Amino acid sequence: MEYRWVGRKINIKSATEKIEQFLRERNFNVEKNENSEAIYLTATQHPRDNTAKHVIVKISKTSKDFSVKFEGEQTPRFALEASSLLYFLGGGLILRKELKSAEFYKKMEEEFWKRVEEIVAESTLTDEMSTS
Repeated sequence: MEYRWVGRKINIKSATEKIEQFLRERNFNVEKNENSEAIYLTATQHPRDNTAKHVIVKISKTSKDFSVKFEGEQTPRFALEASSLLYFLGGGLILRKELKSAEFYKKMEEEFWKRVEEIVAESTLTDEMSTS
């Protein structure tokens, strides 16, 4: 999912640091890569169940807007739609693992967007106060 804020004066370096901190607080190892178009945060988490979780965040800014894109692994749609059939055919353990993973990414993404909204609001307030 990607969100864009038009007309906001956002300090991209500060926003990136706060997003990186958010990921590290959730036990992700974060690698940052920058190019002229965007900053990419590649985050990996190795929980106790040995199922690695991966998230990619793209942060970009132009003179007119600021955007953030969140990409987490997704459970294949067919697995969710055919869940009862998979369970019946003995795929219950695999399905359970997939559904648990989908739940993790959904919760993670919800928390992520709440934090990004706070970061944008904090940055906008700071910008408005500094120009007053």
